[in-house]
Amino acid sequence: MAKLLSMCAVAALAIAAAPEPPVTFLSPTQCDGEHAVYRWAVKTDHEAPPDAIAESNKVKPSDIAGWPEPRGKIGTLTPRSGREKEWYQLTGKVTLLKAEPDGDLHIQLVDVDGPSQVNVVVEIPVKQAPGESPWSDLRTTVFGWTNRTFPFTTTNGEKLNLMKTPVIRVEGKAFFDGQHRGSTPNRRNDEPNKEVTVWEIHPVMILDVIADQ
Repeated sequence: MAKLLSMCAVAALAIAAAPEPPVTFLSPTQCDGEHAVYRWAVKTDHEAPPDAIAESNKVKPSDIAGWPEPRGKIGTLTPRSGREKEWYQLTGKVTLLKAEPDGDLHIQLVDVDGPSQVNVVVEIPVKQAPGESPWSDLRTTVFGWTNRTFPFTTTNGEKLNLMKTPVIRVEGKAFFDGQHRGSTPNRRNDEPNKEVTVWEIHPVMILDVIADQ
């Protein structure tokens, strides 16, 4: 029995240590091998935004930084609830851009003015099904801020070199990315990201460049 348990433990460690499969970004709008599980149906919701966003839901990153965490357990298949069903308009300055293993473009925004350094993540998915994608034009715009050439392959995600850091305005639904929850409420779980919120805007459905810096 002890030997069996030992073998199981070794197998579990091997699985945990196994590298993530690579994803290849073929173009701004196409990927090969993208993979993800966590709340995938929510992250790739195609619903279009309303004609107007409520004034109370026009926010900046420091506003989202003060949001409380949702109550209850949020697992891999948890549907939207509470604040996640609401549409928001978020304005901020781009500080970081990553190409993620699930094909998403991960953009971090900070307040345009004021002392707050808290970043909020907004994400633009890759096309998931045949037909026209609501994100193709947005992804082309965002890759235009970089000097990245295609194709390129990444395993754990790649931080992209920004040639410009524009001020942008995005519209989308709120999303609580509980897999990144840290010890501080509404903050991520590792040192480089301690000033990044767990609340996001995901998926982004509208993106406008306000100041091209």
